[in-house]
Amino acid sequence: MVEITVRDALPADVPFLRDALAKLNDEMETRSGAAGFRAEGFPGLNIEGYLQRDSFLIAAAGEEPRGFLSIYLPYPAPDRSLVRPRQMAMINTAYVLPTYRRQGIASLLLASTEAKCRAWGATGIHLGFIEGNVAAEAYTGRPDM
Repeated sequence: MVEITVRDALPADVPFLRDALAKLNDEMETRSGAAGFRAEGFPGLNIEGYLQRDSFLIAAAGEEPRGFLSIYLPYPAPDRSLVRPRQMAMINTAYVLPTYRRQGIASLLLASTEAKCRAWGATGIHLGFIEGNVAAEAYTGRPDM
């Protein structure tokens, strides 16, 4: 069995992220019958900019990426607030390449996300999903952190 590690994304991961987002968009368009998903993974997307604002976690076997997850905090500077907001982290996108699904990669990404969000001081994690995404729907039965 190949060991999968989870790490923060690097600028060198941009081509993988761009390709994976395009595949995700194709899958979501097929599942939903809608054609409105192109904006997120469109080839012109400034993923480099998102790498500076959001946290992308990459699941990889050695140097080969197999999936990713992106998270962010809606209030990036709570130390500047008069009242500290409840820091609910948001999972923006999660994707595992089809060949590697049902091997626990998404669970590894989610566990790493939980640890990262706790370190950030988040009090919970929000996982939104598109209706019809049965894998994400099934996961929402898990209790909050």
